[in-house]
Amino acid sequence: MELCKSEDKHWFLLGRRQIISNVLEKFFALSHGKTAATEAKKVIEIGCGSGGNLELLSKYGDLFAVEFDDEAREFATNRKVCEVKKGPFLPNGDLPYDFGFDLICLLDVLEHIDGDKKTIEKLSGSLNKKGKILVTVPAYQCLYDGSDRACHHKKRYTLTGLRKIFFDAGFRYMYGSYFVVPLFPVAAAVKLVHKFLIDRNSVYIKETNPIVNFICKKIFFSEIFFIPRISFPFGYEIVAIFEKN
Repeated sequence: MELCKSEDKHWFLLGRRQIISNVLEKFFALSHGKTAATEAKKVIEIGCGSGGNLELLSKYGDLFAVEFDDEAREFATNRKVCEVKKGPFLPNGDLPYDFGFDLICLLDVLEHIDGDKKTIEKLSGSLNKKGKILVTVPAYQCLYDGSDRACHHKKRYTLTGLRKIFFDAGFRYMYGSYFVVPLFPVAAAVKLVHKFLIDRNSVYIKETNPIVNFICKKIFFSEIFFIPRISFPFGYEIVAIFEKN
């Protein structure tokens, strides 16, 4: 699996992980507190893939994870961060836990699911009072191409559209922003060329030339300082956090 090989070094995955950390520090960790006397919060990543985010998420409470793909789940389990259970196939399946969570993470997962609003409504029932959902999704349906098909994406999003889905499902918007901003013109151009001139199903996130990876990482990390201090109005990807109302 190309993604598993690149999980810990690809510029996009490393930068997205830092953005996730920044958002959680402001909107989850501070709101719940992190003292020893505080009861540990329950956190789950749904669709954890090969587990590249698990070590980070484990800092924010008792961590649980689920993954549908058997090969990816084996990678994640071998990281020995937390137990990684099978499934579910959302929105019809149920989480394999009989307790509620304080934070649910859907990190580039929602775009894979038929029935995103129904999924959020269902997950609301697995959240404790004032529980939160952190989500990242790819931006702009006009950029949908063969790489999206290869990754089994159903759609791409705008921040406005994402906010409406969560609002209709009974959530309060806390923060959202586009990211991959300085590199967006290049990324969008590549997507459009891929869409209209090449049109083949292939995945972009794979082992990258080390020099290209280094340059992209430096450029990408230049914007990370500003999230979540500000909200960028455009970009290649979206991050947002919502609270159960």
